[in-house]
Amino acid sequence: MDLEKLKNAANDPIGALKARSKESGRPLGLAFSSYFPLEVLDAFDLEGAWLPPVPRPDYPDGEAVLQAFVCNCVRSSADIILHGDLPVGLVAATTGCDSRLALATVLRTAGVGAPVVMLRLPVTVGNPLAVEQGSRALAGFCDETRAALGRDLDLEVLKKARDIREKGRELLTGLFENMGDGGLPASSVYTAAVAAQVMDPGDLIKALEEAPRADKAPVNGIRCMLSGSSIPSPRIVEGLEAIGVKVVADDTCTGTRAACRRTVKGVDDPVRAIGASLINRPLHGPTMLEDGHARIQQIVDTAVRRRAQAVIMLHYKFCDPHAFEAPGLTEALERAGVRSIVLEADREPGLTARDRTRVETLLEAIG
Repeated sequence: MDLEKLKNAANDPIGALKARSKESGRPLGLAFSSYFPLEVLDAFDLEGAWLPPVPRPDYPDGEAVLQAFVCNCVRSSADIILHGDLPVGLVAATTGCDSRLALATVLRTAGVGAPVVMLRLPVTVGNPLAVEQGSRALAGFCDETRAALGRDLDLEVLKKARDIREKGRELLTGLFENMGDGGLPASSVYTAAVAAQVMDPGDLIKALEEAPRADKAPVNGIRCMLSGSSIPSPRIVEGLEAIGVKVVADDTCTGTRAACRRTVKGVDDPVRAIGASLINRPLHGPTMLEDGHARIQQIVDTAVRRRAQAVIMLHYKFCDPHAFEAPGLTEALERAGVRSIVLEADREPGLTARDRTRVETLLEAIG
């Protein structure tokens, strides 16, 4: 794995996006959620990318149009778009939490220079109706984008982009499945995952397929799983490793939840197949409603299977979906003999002194 190339993109995602657009001569198509299929933006002659949260002390452009209780992911996204420093050709918004749902209207009202188009996904998953709704939602997004950009979706480009991006997700899935046990340290795996959000998919695959170098050094420590929303920066994982955490499993938007999606087979229409894959993916976040406590049970089962001694929940301040599920998840983990802790992320790229102390206390209690 070409860790240096991946680090450059992960540590400076905005610079990576600028360089990518300049090299190709195409504007960026930016999405804010791992639910959005970037291959669709590729097929509209855009450089498709997920815009990762960028930890900063303040977000003046975002804070001018958003309420104080909006999470840092949405605040960061709005600030970057409104700052006007990126060559954006289209903003792809998605339904989900309340803040993401409102973001499209906020950006339009603030006068962002590029079209803002919403992908309206169903709220519930796990049934045939939801799959049909997902396919129709993506078809509707394509129709609105066609009208906004004045050009058609290129189906041949879509098929090629679908295949190459799926290969990238498969490679990332392999990294996460072997993380910490004979595979790469978690800090390297999360570096690759953040870089995947902004890199050209072909360049990403080349970087991931490079022979591993010195980044395969083993990490010793208490076996832990990371759960929550987006990872603010690989630096937070480096900080955890530095104090004795060995991350062996993941449940985050940055990690396995983004990488797990697979295109539905046996469907001739690529748009319908991709739309169905958004709903049929094996791992969902808490903004999607599933029968019973399916998501919580998946996290518990993964923690037990990977022999995790604790789950560290990384929650953004004001992120209601993750906050609401935390008590039930904590209780379910306790019944399975797995400890847990919630760390609140906001604007810092790494662990705060308070978080470091809380994690060290947890590790001492385990052993």
